[in-house]
Amino acid sequence: MLKAGEQEREHIQSYMAGQVADETVEFMQKVYAERLLSITAVLSGSSHAERRGLLKSSANSTWKFTNWLTHTTEANTNDAEVAFASTELTMSLFIIALIRHVRGMPDRCPSCASHRLSPERGFNTLEPEVMFERPVCQKCGWTGTPVSVAPPSPKPDKDPPTGECAIMDPPLRDFP
Repeated sequence: MLKAGEQEREHIQSYMAGQVADETVEFMQKVYAERLLSITAVLSGSSHAERRGLLKSSANSTWKFTNWLTHTTEANTNDAEVAFASTELTMSLFIIALIRHVRGMPDRCPSCASHRLSPERGFNTLEPEVMFERPVCQKCGWTGTPVSVAPPSPKPDKDPPTGECAIMDPPLRDFP
């Protein structure tokens, strides 16, 4: 019997070699949804069951669709746009869950059980270059532990591109 790591390696190698069996695709979906981003650890407990379900179903559906798109000969540009949008949505859901976990945002205020929690940002005089964020209850004034967050990096002023540039137009059909 193969150990988990060996089984994973075998499935990945067969997938990369183009020998895709249903069992390999199902295994890759599981790896994609659970191991890659460890969603079970980020959203643990019964209070997060619906959130976990949304993330896992989004990841599995996106994986199935993009896998189908990769191997079909009947796809069109709309299918590619759907694959891109569903991948973007899935990644956004995972990022939101991860940020919530890292910043320690509770579901309710630990002091008054209110849902009226908002992020508050500020700077510490000892570290003026680092921005901090903490949850604050709008009802009772409770404040959570500040966590450092990266400030948005300033966008450099760039000159427009020079030389040969191609601005692609989407393919349009003539409609009657």
